[in-house]
Amino acid sequence: MVHVAHQSKIIVTNTLPKRMQNFITALKAEHIKKKGTGIFLLSMILGAISPLIWALIAIFNDEPQKRDALPYDFFLNVIERLLDIFAGFFFPLLIIITVSRITQLDHKNGGWQLMETQPIDKMSIYFSKFTMILAANMIAILSLVAFSFIGGGLASLFIELPDAAQFTFDAGAIGSLILRLFLASILLSAFQYLISVIIPSFIWSIVIGFFGLLSNLFLIAFKVVPAWYPFEILLKISKFKKGSEMGYWITYSDSLWHPRALYWVQVVQAQKL
Repeated sequence: MVHVAHQSKIIVTNTLPKRMQNFITALKAEHIKKKGTGIFLLSMILGAISPLIWALIAIFNDEPQKRDALPYDFFLNVIERLLDIFAGFFFPLLIIITVSRITQLDHKNGGWQLMETQPIDKMSIYFSKFTMILAANMIAILSLVAFSFIGGGLASLFIELPDAAQFTFDAGAIGSLILRLFLASILLSAFQYLISVIIPSFIWSIVIGFFGLLSNLFLIAFKVVPAWYPFEILLKISKFKKGSEMGYWITYSDSLWHPRALYWVQVVQAQKL
C-alpha cells in the first residue's frame, strides 16, 4: 500500500510540471498568432476613449464648481464617473470583438481541427486562448486608469477645480476597481468565448454579442435586467463603486460569477472534443 501511494505521488508531481509546460508552450504560440491582429492596441484605445472624451468635454464645458463639497480624490472621482460608459459599453464591446477575433484565427486556419493532432493537451490550448483574452481585458482596464490620470491632469490645467478636490493617489480604491472590473470581465469573456467557438462565423459571433449588449440597454430602460445576465455583471461595478456595503472589496455576487465562467470554458472544450 505504501509503494502504491508513493507511485501515485510521483505521477502527480511529474504530471503537473508537464501540464504547466504545455500551457506555457500554447500561450507562446497564441502570442505569436495574435501578432498583426492589433488586439492589444485595440484594448488600449478602447480603454483610453472615455477618459479623453471626458477631458475634452470638461475643458470646453467648464461648469461652476460647488464650494461646500467634502474633500475627495480628484482622479478617483474621474475614474468612477467613467465607469458607467466604460463598463456599460466600451469594455463589453471590446470583449466581444477580442474573443471573436481570437477564435476566428483558428476557424479560418482550421486550428480547431488540427488541435486533434497537437502533442499538447486540449485544456492547455483552450486556456491559453482564454488567457490572451483576459490579458486584453487587463490592458483595457489599466488603459482606462492611466488615461483617467492623463485626462484629469490635462483638464485640471484648463478648468477651475473645487477646493475639495485633492490630487492624491488612493491605491486601495483604484486597486479595488481594477480587480473587480477584471473579475467581472471573466464571466462575459467565457460566455462570448463559448458563442464564438460554436459559431464559426466572425460576423455572426459579433452580431450575437452586440445584440446581447443592446438587449442589456433595453432591459435597463425597462428595469427588468436579470442579476445573472453577463452584461449586467459589469455594470454592477459602476453601481457599487466602493464594493460591498459590508466594507469588502468584492461583493457577494462577484464571488458567484467565477464558477459559471469556469463551467462555460469547460463547455467550450467539450464542444470541440
